[in-house]
Amino acid sequence: MGWPIDYEEDRKVSDRFNFVLGESQKVCAFVARQEGYGEDEEEDCEESLKILEREMKENREQKQENDESETKQSTPEETNKTQPATTTSKINSKIAFGDIFSTLTKHYTSTYTPSEQLLYSWHTSNLEMSCGTTLDQLGQNWNEDEPFGFGGKHVIVKQGFSELIQGLEDGLSVG
Repeated sequence: MGWPIDYEEDRKVSDRFNFVLGESQKVCAFVARQEGYGEDEEEDCEESLKILEREMKENREQKQENDESETKQSTPEETNKTQPATTTSKINSKIAFGDIFSTLTKHYTSTYTPSEQLLYSWHTSNLEMSCGTTLDQLGQNWNEDEPFGFGGKHVIVKQGFSELIQGLEDGLSVG
């Protein structure tokens, strides 16, 4: 059923969610500029890039340790097989938006209480619902239509959207 959310806790988590979302988008814009197809507008995302590069480096080192451990346990025939190249630490357009977002989320919400984590998850799920997919399925340009969205407060059309369409129909001869 649920429970009431403390206003201050909700505001804190919502603000942090929007911050992480914004930082993730700045990183995507940075990557686009680096790869030559982004806008010239410069946004500061240096701290987020450092976090992502550090995480990628740790993941790469962990993978190398795992590969070395597997090599020690393998038979001589398996050892002679060519090992795949390790991934580069360069942040590029092949990295899914969800990977960027989840890495920054992990960093910026590491001190959250369980209830704050649940609330943050709700915000993430709400974004995924509006996108129609999980964030790890989104490319870095997932939000390119944002400038064309509607601003302002959320509203409810009391009689449904059919009222809106019927209002537009008035005076038109459709047929």
